[in-house]
Amino acid sequence: MKKRILVISFLFLISLQALDWILMEVLYFKLPNYTEWDTSPWYNFIHHRKKIQFQEKDNKALVVGSSIALYSTLPHLINEPQTENKLHAELYSHVAMTPTDFYYYLDDIISHDPGIVVYVFNPADFQLEYLNLTAENTEIPKFNYEQWLAYFHWRNPARIIYAFSFFEDYWKDLPKNDSYKLLGKSFLRMNRFREFFWDPIDAYIETNFRSGRSYHIYSGKIPEEGIWQSGWTKKEFHLTCDSNEMGAWREIVFIPKDDTDISITYANGRIENLHFEKKGWQIININFRDQNEKGLRLKFIINKASSYKEEERKPYGKDYEVGIRLSQNFCSLERKVNQAYIRPNYLDEVRFENMSLAEYKEDYFQRLYQDAKDRPELLRMKTLSEQKILLKDTEFSNWLEFSRLEAIQTKLEQRGIRFILVMSPENPLEVVKYKNSRWYNGMVDHLGNQSQGHFYDFTDLFKDPRYFSDPHHLTYKGAEQFTKKLKEVLEWEFEQGD
Repeated sequence: MKKRILVISFLFLISLQALDWILMEVLYFKLPNYTEWDTSPWYNFIHHRKKIQFQEKDNKALVVGSSIALYSTLPHLINEPQTENKLHAELYSHVAMTPTDFYYYLDDIISHDPGIVVYVFNPADFQLEYLNLTAENTEIPKFNYEQWLAYFHWRNPARIIYAFSFFEDYWKDLPKNDSYKLLGKSFLRMNRFREFFWDPIDAYIETNFRSGRSYHIYSGKIPEEGIWQSGWTKKEFHLTCDSNEMGAWREIVFIPKDDTDISITYANGRIENLHFEKKGWQIININFRDQNEKGLRLKFIINKASSYKEEERKPYGKDYEVGIRLSQNFCSLERKVNQAYIRPNYLDEVRFENMSLAEYKEDYFQRLYQDAKDRPELLRMKTLSEQKILLKDTEFSNWLEFSRLEAIQTKLEQRGIRFILVMSPENPLEVVKYKNSRWYNGMVDHLGNQSQGHFYDFTDLFKDPRYFSDPHHLTYKGAEQFTKKLKEVLEWEFEQGD
């Protein structure tokens, strides 16, 4: 009887894992991905890395890193036209990716058979908050292993993507309860993926069967004057609608003020005036049956402006007038899929280009430092800023997150894959706090020696802070400039490899 129970239990567990693999590893990722740029990071990372495909003759490069890499690199500016031995780069990135995460992704990275793996990083990616100075030693920071492990074992990447591998390496040092939780996560994908399970399903339903009122980033037709990523227009804007078979659009927009008038001017000069007594989501009908052209250019004028700060509940930084909020796919026949790693360009960042340097600095410090102690979202940024100042006069010493890079380099070189380190640009308002200090120079020397000449420091690429939205993340315009430099690096490295 005992043997029978053991056999039945064993078969049940095997069947459960097989069903879990079919449902969660195969069928789940067959669903079209309608999630937007920089949303549902864990689903999109797993989905994206499954979709990475290179041609055998390509010069293949994987750009690895955290949001630093994600916001710095525009692969479409690197990838060359269809020619023999073309340069082809793909992002392999998710928010807050550390060298430890990178280390646990190595087998999957190698499976894509890249010629070059380039790690785009900022010193913040090395988790500097776990380096402490003691009263006994104020010269060499000490790595707080216990604090690091207590946090890292239950970070999203560990419990969602590499739970069993992390358990294998650290179960002896973890409390039993934490080890059991990690082991439990590793058994079924459903248990791990429940963190984001409904995200792509909700996006699919919202995009195809609902009105488009609930979304994170706008993906419809872009007004000529630009649009905020949450869909807010300017008070006056021009937009070209796709032509459809019905000869009309029945769309929905959010009206922020009572008694709002909207004037729509058609391409043939016809003007239609709409009045809305109440604020909220309202239907508008755009009729162009008398138009025979492909697409229809319209001019919208809204008589009442609202406040971007008020509508988006963002009390810090410069305020702007907004007109109306468009539904997600306004006037567009296309329902965009696989956009999570394709970065759009919105007024959220374009606005910096039109600021004076003084205006930018005022906006920057309001957004990132004003009332920082009362804003939890700024806690890590504040901690890193303080930590860089604290570390700058100390001696650099190798520690776990830096050692990970050595292990990564060794394994990649064993597989014949070149490993390149690229330090991304940093906002000049921030880097001045620790640049050319004892610790900083020691770090640069260490990385240069480790990489054997394959280390590129672009920290000072930009002297103008308006290329940055915060201390480390480039605007779209900044990413365009950085990507050109990165492409030159990749072309040079592939040439040397040949």
